[in-house]
Formats: sequence, C-alpha cells, structure tokens
Amino acid sequence: MAVGKEVKTKINSVKSTQKITSAMEMVAASKMRRAQEQMALGLSDAGAHVGMLCDAPLPTDLLGNWVRERGVLSLEQAIRKMTSQPAQRAGLFERGILRPGMAADIVVFDAGTIMDRATFQEPHQYSEGMKWVVVNGKIVLDEGKLTRARPGRGLRGPGWIGE
Repeated sequence: MAVGKEVKTKINSVKSTQKITSAMEMVAASKMRRAQEQMALGLSDAGAHVGMLCDAPLPTDLLGNWVRERGVLSLEQAIRKMTSQPAQRAGLFERGILRPGMAADIVVFDAGTIMDRATFQEPHQYSEGMKWVVVNGKIVLDEGKLTRARPGRGLRGPGWIGE
C-alpha cells in the first residue's frame, strides 16, 4: 500500500507540474499577443522601391519572413502596423487607411513571394514580390519595375516645429 500511495503522490505531482507549465505557456502566449498588438513600426513602403540595406527592406522582411514564413503576425496585423498605426501615432489621422476622399499611397504585392533580398555583401538588391506602388496617384513601380515618376513628398505631423 505504501508503494501505491507513493506512486499516486508522484503522479499527482507530475500532473500539477504539467498544469503549472501549461498555465505558464498560456500566460506567455497572452503576453506575446499583447506585445504584438502594441509593437509599432517606423516605416511604411520603403522596402517596395528602395534598394539599400539598413531598415529599407523592413516591410518586405516583415511580410515575407515574420508573416508568411514564421507566422508571428497575421497579414492584416502587419499591414496595419505599416499603415494606419504609425500614421495615427504621428497624428496623421487622414492617412494610413484606404477610404474614399482620403490621400493614400498604395502598394500591391504577392503575399506568396514577398521577401527582401538585400545582404551586407549585396546591399542593393530589390525586394521580390512587389507588383505596383502608387504614390499620390502616380505609378512609381509598375510590374516590379521602377518608373521615372517621383510624386512623393514628406509629411509633417502636429509635433513638427519649423518654417
């Protein structure tokens, strides 16, 4: 009988440990979801038409690596983090959402092939999977090829102090 009680005690101890581990995993997953929701990015479509290594390929890396390959964020979450979320944080409430009457730059990409290709050895590699980029109503990337159009301009949020 003593052996039976000892075995039951060990089994109960293992079950308690499993419950604790499971609860800890649930808490960690919840914290990760909250962190993902709170995470903000600092760029928009820079990886679409800038061929340099630094943070220029961030959007295409986010979409290809973190969304498609790793599944850390949904496509919708990633797009929001590159569009409306940074616009709102900068106080540009009339930007970052596709809606009639609102100003918008539009990026069309292939979610199945989007990926940055820049490396430190070859930093001037354009990202793959970009189809079209429209800035201020003008096409600047057409079927993956740059056009000569340069209609973009800098935006200043409400915190800008200057002339």
